[in-house]
Parts: sequence; structure tokens; C-alpha cells
Amino acid sequence: MFITKRDKEDNYYKQLQDTTLERIEQLCGKKWTDYNAHDPGITIADYFNYALLELHYRLSLPAISYLQSHQSKAVQLDHAGLLSAEEVFVQGIVTETDYEELFKSRHGEIKACRVKYNKHTVRYDVFIQFDEGQALSSAEQTKWEEKIKKTYHQHRNLCENIGEVSFDFDRNKDPLHYVQDVFHGTQPYEYPQYKKSPVEVETNIGMFSKVYESIQYDFPENYGIGQRGAPLGMSIEDKSKIMQLKAYLLIIDLVLADTIQQASVVKDLLDFSGKIPKSSVPEIAISGWEEIVDKERESKINLNRDVYYNEQKSNYLDLLDIIYGEDTDIYAKNDNERNEKRAKLIRQLPQLNAIRFKSFNVNDSNSVPTIQLMIDLLTDHKYRSSATDTFNKYGLRIISDEEFFDKYTFLKNFAFGLEINDQTLLRDIAHKKVDYGEGTFHLLRKNINLLWYNVLFESFLKYADNSEYYKILILPENEYLLVFKHPERNEWINMGLFFKSMEALTEIANLFWEFMKKIKHKEENNSFYFIEQLLLEPCCLHDKGKLAVVAIGEAKSKKDKQHIEELLAERLPAHIHVQLYYVPREQFNHLEHLYFNWRKALAQNEPSNSMPAGSAIRRFLSRNTQYAKTL
Repeated sequence: MFITKRDKEDNYYKQLQDTTLERIEQLCGKKWTDYNAHDPGITIADYFNYALLELHYRLSLPAISYLQSHQSKAVQLDHAGLLSAEEVFVQGIVTETDYEELFKSRHGEIKACRVKYNKHTVRYDVFIQFDEGQALSSAEQTKWEEKIKKTYHQHRNLCENIGEVSFDFDRNKDPLHYVQDVFHGTQPYEYPQYKKSPVEVETNIGMFSKVYESIQYDFPENYGIGQRGAPLGMSIEDKSKIMQLKAYLLIIDLVLADTIQQASVVKDLLDFSGKIPKSSVPEIAISGWEEIVDKERESKINLNRDVYYNEQKSNYLDLLDIIYGEDTDIYAKNDNERNEKRAKLIRQLPQLNAIRFKSFNVNDSNSVPTIQLMIDLLTDHKYRSSATDTFNKYGLRIISDEEFFDKYTFLKNFAFGLEINDQTLLRDIAHKKVDYGEGTFHLLRKNINLLWYNVLFESFLKYADNSEYYKILILPENEYLLVFKHPERNEWINMGLFFKSMEALTEIANLFWEFMKKIKHKEENNSFYFIEQLLLEPCCLHDKGKLAVVAIGEAKSKKDKQHIEELLAERLPAHIHVQLYYVPREQFNHLEHLYFNWRKALAQNEPSNSMPAGSAIRRFLSRNTQYAKTL
């Protein structure tokens, strides 16, 4: 080891001093002729230059130091938008070879695997080979077929489906059924290997202290501006001179402290969010501060306005856009939340782009294709049907509390001659598992007053699915009534008809809670529905690569439609033939019902249900061709 000798001219402090003296000579060379250290002006310049030297040192530290916080020296790079390679370079499943490698990696018992496109069934057949001489029983083959199909559907791409799973490996060479190995290379494609990026980086460099140390405390004591303050017995005139000097030096303090404060909030500017630093006058601990600074004016001063920090944040997000190949600024139109929205997009788009061809999992009725997540993200759910639209599907109106309690007073007048708050007449409702299926809503409409009158009021929606506010009211002659106590108004509401059986009433109450959860959380409420015609039965060769996208046509301007079409064309694979349907709201609501019945039937693997459900959707599309547009 050895110490490198520094160049004699590489002395920043000397450069500052020389420049200062040159500037003094230029400005007041005829008045100021003493440049020795005992001159107070030179002393002030020396201290200021020394402070600048320290500032220069701080701002020359490694860039990683700017991301440190006072609480921890660990730096989380992903919080600054610098995502790891594992997050950005996700290995997507695209080719037949990808599927083969997927099956072999997930199931180590498989010795060889081939995936071939069947030109007659327009599906991908999978051929499996185990160790030589290993014969599988019929039950074992069925078990392996379920495993392969489950793995396939977890990674399936849009407009693709699995066909036969065969254990006769040599059948994959049949030229009558399978096209040539268009997608197969001589060697499987190997994805680039990226060095694992650490989530946290430890650095021992403490860049910024919490408290700024004033340069006034570095001056000799005889200046009277140190921590002890002015000497006792000093005249008012001399004390005024000291305060003038302190005020003059405070200007220098503010320049230094503000620079350090701006550098210390770089962490906030580089934070992966729309958060901007709080802008305030730097706190400088000196004696006599309250005598120099006007507190009222100080509280109103904003040295670095929010618009400045927002602009700096936007510049950083522009840089991240370049890194990830996006242009998020075109999706963020609201100036008040522009940077927050852009940060959210940049945070999620790299991972979504890596799997943007991926479709929904057939075995999971709640899964959605990645393109649906992307479009909702890029449009900020702008085109999603409102909660009101969801209620409209069931013919329900949402009215104000005032209108409800004015027009439907009879629902809170029991007129039974009973004290409703008598706890001996009230029973809790037991929770039980219920089967909410087709026809349940019609049953509820007959038994729940609010549904019978087609109304729900605003405050009721907040508590409608909470069993805590419901009771069973016991009436004479062994009759039972479902009642609801409004927690805000402390009033009881008659929810339904008279029941002779407490068990039947318990069943209806639990079904009603399930219904309210269903529509409150908008489980069946999307902006678009992506329908792969290859999955609709009966399937034919012409369904290959066809994707129907259904949206509500009402309330969408020409500009909105153009925006949607551009997003779909930009994000969907080029080989997919897209037909976009802008249907009326009633038709869209009808499709939702058909779509989710179909998805549930697919997940349950019941051809007797999925085939009629798929045929119903196919009929829906053929009846609405007048609303279709080919992209």
C-alpha cells in the first residue's frame, strides 16, 4: 500500500481563497488594501471558504450516499426506481420450447418432453417420456395429465389452449397432425444471466448530519458571536454592531444550510413515488436568532416551491422511463397527481410487460389475463363501470338517506306493541356456509324488503354486509323477523317478511350478506372482458388467434375509444386478431353474467356446463356484430 501524492495545485481551499482575493481586488481594490489574516473581512472570507470546502467534500461523495436516511445506512435501490434484474427480466413462456422446459423443470421425473401444435384441433399437444421401461397405470396417467394441464394453465398465453397429453412419445412425429418444428431451434433458448441485485446496499459513509452547525461558532470569542453570546456590560452600540455581523453571517449560513438541506432531500426526490420534500427555511441554531429573524415572515417563506420539486421529480421519472422503455407521461393527465401516477406505472409496468401475453388461469375463475391488468392500470380504471352500474344490473337504485327515511318510513314502524330494544326479544344470527348460485337474487327479492322495493340507501351500504347490525326479532305466535339497527341513526329497520322458521330466516340473512359483499366489492365488475374464442365450445380452426374484447360503448367519446384502441394495439401480440365490441350497457351487464358462469364452469372442469356457457357467449358475440370493430 502507498499514499498517492496530491498535485500541489489540487487544493480546492486555496483555489477558493485565491478567487476570493481576486474578486475583492476587482470590486474594491482602492478601498480595501489589507488582505492579511488579522483583517475581519479576510477572516470572514476564510471561514466561508472553509465551509464551502466542506460542502464541496460532501457533494463529491458517491451517489449511493444520497439515498441514505438518518435512521439506517442501508439503501434500498428498488425504492429509488432501480429495480433488480429478477423483477425486470422475467422469463416469459412464449415458444413450444419454453413450455417443454417449464414442464421438465417443474416435474423432475420427466425425462423428455415435446410440445407440438396440432393443426386440426388448434391446440398444443404434450408428449411425455419417463425413464425407459417405466410403464404407467391408467390411474397414474390420469394423475400426470392433471399435473401437466394444471402447470400449463398457470402459464398459458392468450388464444392458446392445451390439447392431448400423450405418454406415447413417438407419436409427436406424426406429419398428418403436426406442423413442422417452426419454433424449435437446435438448442433451447437460454435467457441472459444477470447478476443478482441486492435489495439493500450497506454504506458506511454518513453524508448529512441532522443539525447544521453555524460558521458563527467557529469565529474567535472576541467577535462576540459564539455560543456564549456578547460579553456582559457591552454598550448598546457595540451590541448592535455584533447583531449586524450575526445577521450578515446568517445570510452565508442560510446559503450553506439550504444547499445541504436540498442535497439531503435527494432521497425523497429519487423515491419511487410522487412524494416531494417539505420545503422550509433551514433551522440554524445560533444565539439571538429570535432577535434577528421575523418569525411571522419566516413561516410564510418557501425557499423552494413545490412546483420546483415536482419538476425535479418529473425529470427523474423521465429518466426511469428511458431505462424501462416507457412513456408514462402520456398516461398522467392530472397535474395534481401526475408524478404519483407516473411512479405507480413505472413501478408495475416492467413486470407486467414481461408477461403481457399471459392469459387467465382456466382453473381459477377469479384470475384475469395480464392485458386486462395493464389496460386498467394505464387508464387508471377510468372505463370501469361504477358501483351504480353494478346495482343497475339487479334493478336497484341507490338513494340518499333523506329520501329513504322520508318515503319509506313504514319500514321502521313496527306497530307490534313491542319494545324493540327489549333484549329478550332479540336473537343473534348464526353464521353458516351458504351456496349463492343462480336464482338466489330472485329468492332474496321475495324476502328482503329493500330488494323488493328496488332501493338501497347510501349509509346502509357501509354496513349492509356486517352481521353485527342484524338481529332476529321474536314475535308472538312463533313468528320471526329480520331487523337491522342503523349504527348512525340508532333506528331499527324491518328488513323482510315474517318467517315461521328461525332456520329459514338464518339462511336468508346469510345469503343477503353474501349478495351485499358481492356487489359492494364489485367482484364481477370490470372495464373490459377478454374472450378467447379458442376456449368457446364448439371450437373450430377459424377460432385460432381470435380475441374478442367487450366494453361499454355508452359515455365513451371518440377520443376515449381511440385511446383504448391504441393501447390494445400497442400491448397485444401482433399475431392475435382482435375484435373490439362497444355494446350498450344492458348488453354489457348481460355479458358479465354469461362470462362469469362460463369461467366458473371452466374452473370446475365440467364440460356439461362449460359447453352451454361457451355457446351462450358465442351467440352473444354473433348477435352483437353491429357493435364490433376489427383492430
